[in-house]
Amino acid sequence: MKGIDHMYISLAWGLLILSPIILTYPTYFAALILGIWIGSVLPDVDGSISPYEYQNDIMRTFGIATKRAYKTTAWAIKSVKPNYNGKLHTHRGILHSFPGTLLCISIVIIPVNVIIYFLGLWALPVLLTSAGIYVGAVLHLLEDCCTWTGVRLFAPFTNVRLYGKINTCASRSEEKRPQTYGKLFAGMGVACVCVFALRDMSIFDPVAFIFDLSPFVQIIITTVISLLIWYILFRYSGGKIETN
Repeated sequence: MKGIDHMYISLAWGLLILSPIILTYPTYFAALILGIWIGSVLPDVDGSISPYEYQNDIMRTFGIATKRAYKTTAWAIKSVKPNYNGKLHTHRGILHSFPGTLLCISIVIIPVNVIIYFLGLWALPVLLTSAGIYVGAVLHLLEDCCTWTGVRLFAPFTNVRLYGKINTCASRSEEKRPQTYGKLFAGMGVACVCVFALRDMSIFDPVAFIFDLSPFVQIIITTVISLLIWYILFRYSGGKIETN
């Protein structure tokens, strides 16, 4: 799936997940969605060209750090699982798995947060942006499960592969499903924002209890809803699970 598709789908997906706090905590929403945007293409640093290559200086610097962390990640995985025969240093390799991408991000994000803290610049939005990067990367992997190449989400501990029929080599005019999926998530996100904005209307009385829940619980609910939507889209994409 192309980088622009990952960004579009992940930002729309993030809009749905974070819809409960957009109106009440806009600063926190902005920090999280920024992180999701940055992380939405992070797993693709295992490609020949970094997705951060043509961004601003900060993004390019982040991309360079992540590229080096990727090599450290591959070394760490090989140390833990010396008999692992899967791909480590190629596209859709170890960085396209939950253990690989989460470790790679941590190698970069934790030191950055420590440095920012000792510079006296650390604040909650910094933590939220960091968390958003993790979320964006995870969404990227779930999106790639719908493509024909697929993803081994739990490599190197298992070789189970999730894959669909979206052709990642086709042009955007030929393969329109990624854009359609992004529009669906965006539409659902906007609908949820409208529900929270109009919560005092009598039409929402049957679900009024949701508005009394904490924002954290509300986000859990929207996350579960978004994952159900993802699963439907995964199956619609011809999604299958290969256990060999």
